[in-house]
Amino acid sequence: MAEPTLALEDLQGDWVASRGEAVRVAGREVTINGNPMPGGLKLSPSDASRVVGFGIYRVQAEITSDGQVLWCAGPQEIFWRRAKEGEVKERITRFDSITNTAGVGLAAAANTAGAGFGVNSEREAVVKLNLLIEKWRVGPLLRVRSCDICP
Repeated sequence: MAEPTLALEDLQGDWVASRGEAVRVAGREVTINGNPMPGGLKLSPSDASRVVGFGIYRVQAEITSDGQVLWCAGPQEIFWRRAKEGEVKERITRFDSITNTAGVGLAAAANTAGAGFGVNSEREAVVKLNLLIEKWRVGPLLRVRSCDICP
């Protein structure tokens, strides 16, 4: 049985994957959320105008009547559907906005080994924290024995 293929020309343009990724196909090049997919589309060795897959995925059948493409990698499957006018651009813009702000804040510092925070901003945060502690401290610290806390 022959391996399923799709015409390269049928895949050109903008798509949205079933997991929400913005996919753009230009020639053999594939970008997902604005990032190039290494290797692009894989062509059939017997016919360079037919696509057999991309990345780890293999095409499973011809484009369905509702314009979807099914790709599988073992038990994992994704669908591509044709994007509406401007949908891919909007999704890429939103994705860029999310990833550009991913390195901001205390959680980013913890999740990026400090790369999400500059040294100076971390020092400023420690100074602010110490000022708040001093401002809201109630009375002097008291010694408390552990047996008075935990029976």
